Amino acid sequence: MSPAELADYLRVPIATIDAWRHRRQGPPGFRAGRHLRYRLADVER
Repeated sequence: MSPAELADYLRVPIATIDAWRHRRQGPPGFRAGRHLRYRLADVER
């Protein structure tokens, strides 16, 4: 899922997702080409 989809799923602002990634907190993300993605299984942990 994209960062925007993750923000909707967790009901937090997308800025929170960006801050978590910057601080290396929250679910681990990965790159699919130029796009940042999150796995649902990692988010549900």
